[in-house]
Amino acid sequence: MFEWESLKVQDHLEDLGADQKTELKWSCKQMEHITAGYLRQAWKMSGWLYEGQHGFGPGYSCESQVVTVCQDIADSLDEGVRIDVIIIDF
Repeated sequence: MFEWESLKVQDHLEDLGADQKTELKWSCKQMEHITAGYLRQAWKMSGWLYEGQHGFGPGYSCESQVVTVCQDIADSLDEGVRIDVIIIDF
């Protein structure tokens, strides 16, 4: 077993000062931002996400999905079209 495999992060967090914890938190947020940006770019280039996919890209938030669905339902009701809806929450 390599030495780094036996290390437990939790044991070392207690030894960090407040400034070091803040810096670690900031670094983690930066890595999250970089990773999310890379994934969005890769998904867009590969065509994994289609234009109507909400929640993963700029301008397509989860809130915009709710607005889009409500508008589609309202338009269908105005036109007298029957609507069947299935809502699945994971």
